[in-house]
Amino acid sequence: MKRSLIVQDYGSSSEDSEDGNAQTKRSNIGAPAKKQKVLPSLSPELTSPMPSSDPAAHQGRIRAHPHVEGQWATHIYLPVHFPMDALIRDAREVVPELHSLIEGGDNGTDSTSNNTTPTASSTTSVNTKLELELHISLSRPVFLRAHQREEMRRAVKRLASTTGAYEASFACFTTFRNDEKTRAFLSIELGAGHAECHALSLGLTDTLGYLRQQGYYAQPRFHTSIAWALLHPPSESPTSPFASVSELPADLVPGLEKRYGTELRRIGRFDVDHISVKIGKDVHSWSLGGGT
Repeated sequence: MKRSLIVQDYGSSSEDSEDGNAQTKRSNIGAPAKKQKVLPSLSPELTSPMPSSDPAAHQGRIRAHPHVEGQWATHIYLPVHFPMDALIRDAREVVPELHSLIEGGDNGTDSTSNNTTPTASSTTSVNTKLELELHISLSRPVFLRAHQREEMRRAVKRLASTTGAYEASFACFTTFRNDEKTRAFLSIELGAGHAECHALSLGLTDTLGYLRQQGYYAQPRFHTSIAWALLHPPSESPTSPFASVSELPADLVPGLEKRYGTELRRIGRFDVDHISVKIGKDVHSWSLGGGT
């Protein structure tokens, strides 16, 4: 008897539930729709813009390290302010395929076309009216996760606080190729200040190792690159629409050395008093010696 009552009660409860649901549905018909709540956007600290890997957006440059969501490209360097515009204009007369690396300087656009006639003042001196920022690298390209960025900033700040400012100088013109052999660079190699730059670079080794990143070269040649050109792609690669060279001409460096070498070494001394780290698009700089 109890068993049948239980079954009956269960069935009765189910029917009541169905009736209730039907009434609720009927009462909702014609009611105004509830506004969907809009979620707040994520903080920029938690997101990174998706970089374009299309060579057309980068003057033919090919990304050596494919973009990985959540990774931040990082570069540690010494900022240097030194006038170079006239020198680059002369170099582009020899190698029209060169692109300037100086911020705000000649970028290979029509504003500095190859058939422009330089003035006497701009061709006989390294100096121009603008002193633009150059970089002396202390690290290879580094790729950090979001949670590693603060550790890198702290490491560079510590290094700055324990290293005093020093004087350096440029010694000579030279050329380099990147590790992937896709670009050639016109550069100026450091003379005085090499030992101090090496000490700064070595000071990053432990942090880079802790973050599972590769340290700088075992026998570094500290330099600033002022221009670059694409190298011809391998024969089996598709034809590139971008201007390229097999290599920088053998007479480029001797020609620049003859024209600018003496003056470069005469006026090429500069103070190294800051160290910078660029993480994504954010740049953080500290004075050497712990100043502001």
